[in-house]
Amino acid sequence: LAGIAYPVRESTYPAPNRTLVGYARGMTKEFKNRDMEDKGRTIESRGYWGDILNSPYHAFGTSAEEPSLFKVSNRQHLKNS
Repeated sequence: LAGIAYPVRESTYPAPNRTLVGYARGMTKEFKNRDMEDKGRTIESRGYWGDILNSPYHAFGTSAEEPSLFKVSNRQHLKNS
């Protein structure tokens, strides 16, 4: 996991960007007990969520049917992600 979803420009990256690397906690399904409940080990899975949460298509603009999402006050948008 380098932390670079979409490389920009012809440049080198001396250190990985780990700002959007996260862990998801879960449980493996190794067996079922006599009550038919899934049992297993608790694990943490590491992943990079930058290209999932922030797609590269925001450069083309954002559209929504709800007009309150684009409300501006004091020259700043009131709602953002």
